[in-house]
Amino acid sequence: LTVAQVTNDLHLARRRFRALALVELRALVGSNEEFRAEARDLFGFEAEIVAEQVVIDVPSAGAGVWRVEGM
Repeated sequence: LTVAQVTNDLHLARRRFRALALVELRALVGSNEEFRAEARDLFGFEAEIVAEQVVIDVPSAGAGVWRVEGM
């Protein structure tokens, strides 16, 4: 494996972890406002639920959208 391959794989793994953690976080909190506050405290970026999708804006990694299962 090259250094670039390892770096890219780690980046992808971090993005997937954040997505899964945000979906679980949303299931645990009572409101979208609480979700946004908890996501900001835990991860240091803004996240929200829009049309049953987790939408994040991570300055270092760019924006992303993940489908929220079971909503």
